[in-house]
Amino acid sequence: MVAKGKMESTLILWQHLKPFSSNIINLIFLKRYLKVNYMKNIKINFLIPVFNLLWASAIGQWINPMPTGQTIFDIAFFDNDYGLMCGKNGTILRTDDSGTTWQTFTGFNATDFKQIEITSQEQAFLRSDHYLLETDDFGSTFIIRGELDSNYIYKAISMFANNTGYALRYNISSTQSYDLGYTSDGGNTFEWIAMPTEFTEIYNIKFKSQMYGVCTAKENTKNIYYTSDGGNTWILSMSGTDDGMVWMEPIALSSNGIFYVGYSFYYSQGWHGNILKSVDNGMNWSTIYGPAGGDGNMIRHVKTIGDDFIFFAADFMYNSPSAPNLVYTQDGGITWHTSNKPAGYGFNQISALGLKNENQVFVFVDSEDERQLFASQSTGQFEIIGENFSNSIFDVSFIQNKGYLLVNDRSYTQTLLMVSSDGGLNWTLLPAILEGIPFQCSFTSPNTGYVATYGSGGGVNVYKTINGGSTWGMIFTHSTFMPVYLEAFGPDTVILFMASNANPEQNSLWMSIDGGEVWEIRNIPNDTIHDIDFINGFYGLLFGGSASGKIWVTNNGGISWNEISLSLPALINGSMINPLTAIVSLKEGSIDKLYRINIQSGIHELIYSASDERNILNFAFSDINMGYVLAKKDIANTNLLKTINGGLLWDTLGYYNDLDGLEIFYADNGFSFGMYGQLIKLAQGYPLGSTFLFPHNLSFFTVTFDGHHIRVEIREPSYLPAKITIYDLQGRPLSVNHILNTSNLLINNLKPGMYLYRIDYNQGHSTGKLNITH
Repeated sequence: MVAKGKMESTLILWQHLKPFSSNIINLIFLKRYLKVNYMKNIKINFLIPVFNLLWASAIGQWINPMPTGQTIFDIAFFDNDYGLMCGKNGTILRTDDSGTTWQTFTGFNATDFKQIEITSQEQAFLRSDHYLLETDDFGSTFIIRGELDSNYIYKAISMFANNTGYALRYNISSTQSYDLGYTSDGGNTFEWIAMPTEFTEIYNIKFKSQMYGVCTAKENTKNIYYTSDGGNTWILSMSGTDDGMVWMEPIALSSNGIFYVGYSFYYSQGWHGNILKSVDNGMNWSTIYGPAGGDGNMIRHVKTIGDDFIFFAADFMYNSPSAPNLVYTQDGGITWHTSNKPAGYGFNQISALGLKNENQVFVFVDSEDERQLFASQSTGQFEIIGENFSNSIFDVSFIQNKGYLLVNDRSYTQTLLMVSSDGGLNWTLLPAILEGIPFQCSFTSPNTGYVATYGSGGGVNVYKTINGGSTWGMIFTHSTFMPVYLEAFGPDTVILFMASNANPEQNSLWMSIDGGEVWEIRNIPNDTIHDIDFINGFYGLLFGGSASGKIWVTNNGGISWNEISLSLPALINGSMINPLTAIVSLKEGSIDKLYRINIQSGIHELIYSASDERNILNFAFSDINMGYVLAKKDIANTNLLKTINGGLLWDTLGYYNDLDGLEIFYADNGFSFGMYGQLIKLAQGYPLGSTFLFPHNLSFFTVTFDGHHIRVEIREPSYLPAKITIYDLQGRPLSVNHILNTSNLLINNLKPGMYLYRIDYNQGHSTGKLNITH
């Protein structure tokens, strides 16, 4: 659904960009703008990561790959088998098979995890802004450590031994901003001392022992300092050059105590990326990488294995994509080698780097068009091992268990489709290519469907398939209108609503009742129309109004319309729930709101009011009682809410980023999707694979399994009674087990396979995945 005001801006933008349509940046911006503002207000419910590998040459098939759309900030390995990843919105992933598959650890989606410190064979610490997580079993379970009050933020941690190390915290309300803390009990307690007041900003710390460490900080310039007394005093060992154009955050420490710093500065119209090395505890530094004339890179990540293997990742600066930005040495910096990248990928904006061994390196690329994980089969050649779909998802349509994804090609000028025959768990790219930017798809049977695209000149094309997407034929085209709404109803009714390129106030409604052979134009009111929705080929609504809100009702497929005026502001979006009920969104003052409207009488009732400066990005109702809202504050802070009583109460199901599409197919089952290729399966009314309540109080229970038995332990009586429900991957409940006391509950009656579980306890609920192997 689309607001007319947004429609007008989009048309102006389209006309402005047409002369520059060959510019990929403009097309990226255009596709994103069109997606958000022209998407039909679809319907949702509930989440499971369901992405599959699309390249057969990759290292391995992911059973349950990374969380949808979340940026990864760090990757680290305990050994060749066990590793961790962490990132935005509580993202924690664990592998026990060398990175071939990754399992999601849920429970902390209200925070970002930015750093992983491996301290021993099985122990690691994860850093968020206000607390640390500690694991001593390769990431199977986590315990919260070192919680800070709201005035403090963790800036860095450096754990040099089991349970032992340092943390740097920042006081946002104090003139003495930075403190250094030492812990010898795994972060339960810290001994804090103030860092020098001359340090106006501290970028990073790294310690090799309780006494010796290095920090990069800003005094008058950005410098490197060392300490030999546990941080009580800091001595300048290297001065930066130009204060405003120096980057010195990456610090690495080899297994034998050699320090490395990624040092980048801007000089003579170019960026110079350098690697500095110190073999005497940070007292003296030598340059082991720094091409003459600058390499055009800002070094973001430096990691080491042993003393001689060093790998760094850098950002391209000032349009210098030819510069090497994945570089490694195997001899301590005497000779350097450039890692190759997959064809068609720029690898700019690498947000995470992880070394498994000298032959396998993992990187997460977070650029606008390449948010996915890569790994090298050797240090010299990277391949995609698992990803959110590499294409932006514009729409999804399901008939029974067969579904279709509408995606773009990498040139942003053509439309592709992917098909799933197992309810969305696995997807295959279809060979057909349709001209134009993707808009919407609608299927009336597992093999018959329709797709609308934006034509190259701003027009609309409609295609039809009768063989499951193998081949397509164009059944409608118009050069002066652009699509706003496409919906098909079985067996052969197709409805197309369009807006004029030249005059956004001019709309056009077309209908075919024979599958697109013959089209008839329908009369529509000469008024401001913002949105449209049909529930079948006969009943439909127009939503709009200028000074005040209006709806127009048809029960004969748009041949005639009945106008109903409302004592509300102009309606922005709308959804027809049944012939008697509609849900509309509008803005009252500066607040986005949802109203339920009686279509016959025009009586309306407020059911949702956005708060916290949020905008309603999308909403969907499966009936008059059950509905969902995506409310967005910023790009990384969209929350999904649900009501089961018509809006009397709303529960927050989770926080996500870059999701804007909702599609519901029946009851509580559907998908949410977004521009960066995220696809999240929704089922049974809550997000499987995510935990929403009490993210700081999850140490009261554990769920463990050994490949056969599932063991549940509730350690706090106040959270009882509880129950655990086991689901299949379609979200269908298989068993319900009640937990009445703190004794272990053992479940051992499941066949081999992948399962989902949900624990409901006294103060909330939590969910996850498990794999029964025997």
